[in-house]
Amino acid sequence: MLSGETPSEGVFDRDVFLDIIVDVPSLSDRRFTYRASEGLDLPYGAKVRVPFGRSPVDGFVVSRVERPEGIQVKDVLFAYDLRFLPGREMLDFCQELAAYYCVTVASMWSCLWPPIVPRMKAPVQERPAAGDTIPATPGEGGGGEECADELVWGSRAYRWDRYAEMVKLGLLHGKGSLVLVPEAKEMAYAVSRLKEVAGDLVFQVSSEMTGLSRREGWLLAKTSETPVVVGTRSAVFADVRKLGLIVLDEDWSDSYKSPETPSYDARTVARLRGGKQGIRVLFGSSHPSLWALNRAREGLVEVRREACIPRSAQIVDLKEGGPRRQAVSPALRERMRISFDEGKRVFLFLNKRGDASQVLCQDCGNTITCPSCGSPMVYHSKDSSLICHTCDYHMVSPDRCPGCGGTRWRFLGFGIEKAASEVLRQFPDVPLFRLDKDSLSSGTVEDTLRRFGSSAPSCLLGTQLALGQPGFPAVGLVGVLSGDTVLNLPDFRASERVFHTLRRVLDLWPRSRDLLEQEIVVQAYNPEHHAVRGLLDPEAFYEEELSVRRSVGYPPFAALFKVRFSGKNHDRVRSTAYEFAKACGGKDPGIRVLGPIPSPKPKVRNQFRWQVALRHEEHALLAQVCDLALKELHQSSQVKISIDVEPQDMW
Repeated sequence: MLSGETPSEGVFDRDVFLDIIVDVPSLSDRRFTYRASEGLDLPYGAKVRVPFGRSPVDGFVVSRVERPEGIQVKDVLFAYDLRFLPGREMLDFCQELAAYYCVTVASMWSCLWPPIVPRMKAPVQERPAAGDTIPATPGEGGGGEECADELVWGSRAYRWDRYAEMVKLGLLHGKGSLVLVPEAKEMAYAVSRLKEVAGDLVFQVSSEMTGLSRREGWLLAKTSETPVVVGTRSAVFADVRKLGLIVLDEDWSDSYKSPETPSYDARTVARLRGGKQGIRVLFGSSHPSLWALNRAREGLVEVRREACIPRSAQIVDLKEGGPRRQAVSPALRERMRISFDEGKRVFLFLNKRGDASQVLCQDCGNTITCPSCGSPMVYHSKDSSLICHTCDYHMVSPDRCPGCGGTRWRFLGFGIEKAASEVLRQFPDVPLFRLDKDSLSSGTVEDTLRRFGSSAPSCLLGTQLALGQPGFPAVGLVGVLSGDTVLNLPDFRASERVFHTLRRVLDLWPRSRDLLEQEIVVQAYNPEHHAVRGLLDPEAFYEEELSVRRSVGYPPFAALFKVRFSGKNHDRVRSTAYEFAKACGGKDPGIRVLGPIPSPKPKVRNQFRWQVALRHEEHALLAQVCDLALKELHQSSQVKISIDVEPQDMW
């Protein structure tokens, strides 16, 4: 733990000496002493720019010290605007989060500041007490039973009616609110709904905003009397004044997990922040995460649920009938024909890019793989190119096999380009629109949806990019071209990911006018799998998946860490992983050490990768064991070690 205490006031040099933790890639914090110029006496947690090695970096003040003897001390380059200094409560909270996520305090404190902060305009003549930037009232967030979590389970309209009601109630009691959505494309709807009850008190904070706009929203959240802050993942750290409520919509979404260090999960941060600061937390979805559902079943959260309207869907077995690599089955093609004849729109969902997932030589069996990753290259017929969707390596599709010189190629699997060519061939008179990363060069998402919505009959072929978009046009038929391919991945969350994707496609229905005339057809290779059947019976999915997780001891019934080792020297990476696994296994007999094994993607961007998974019922014990094991390692700068607490996948 860091200490915010400073030496008692006495006689100091005209210069001030400060201990600062620097925000650089590391597994632990180290203090470095810097000199601040006359009058620049900074408080605990202040953000500064300091020289470090070959280039300047950001750091944070942790204490004031006396002049060090016999050491050449470098100067603080400048300090950032103290108007953005977080309150002591948030500094202490993020210090605890650093221990929870096995990262440095400096990296967690960096989350408390917007990305672009101006320099401090004038020297600080009188040192403010740590945490005095926002006066705090004991118990300001509330307490007792009124701060219990609550799961809001239902359609988007139902959930947001409840959120708006709670935000309005908070304002009447002089409390601010923090409302999180998983993706920026859902911000507009959230802001419009909340402005109905909070008006000009609604401020936006999102990583998609420009630096200056985000900075302004961050400061308004900190200084306004009762702000209502709407944002994506990073907004969970906003220092909202008089915060009394946190809302987290679509709690199942992986977008709440940060892919970069510190690899925090906004859902966990919201829950821990609510518990520490006495703030009520609402989690909401039309298909809650297993974690939220399990807490509800155990009676740990209050549940408010909308009455469900039964929906039907046709599930087509892709293993039966039709030529191989056919994207559109005969059953779906017939339903599309009927819909087009009736002048309706059709939406086809396929979350796979390109034309073919793999290209294989029929003469020698060689698969063309990425030279820096080893992953199968995806074929794009538009320009006869091969692309690695792991590292974005591009190459021209070869005429001859690099292994045997053969010229007979076999294309395995199908992607959105293959599906588009099939639809155009089968329905040449129906306008076809695409919504995926590879087709956006010709226009924006809004343009594509507008053109699709102004044509009937018409067909839209889209990936995840299409889901959750505001203003999605009414459709008569939804077709899922391949709903269960990720079930083949070595990932304990694969089933849950399939379930949520299919339910999200189903969420397109309430946006259309005639629910009774709508159809959904799902093509799958495993039509009887509980993740696929969950489209029709979500309760059965939850029951079976929770049973499976409980039997093998996976989240939400245990804590899980993924520790990755990567580097260019394969032997060194492997030996470090083995050394770490051995150290962890000897710390506590209750810890399950899985591995070490090569990562499912064993090489990415010329970096070899190994990993170890740790499992135990107690999160704190795993964090402690990780810390002890890392200290015992003969660490090498050639091996990078990263700890993923609460991993969303095992890749």
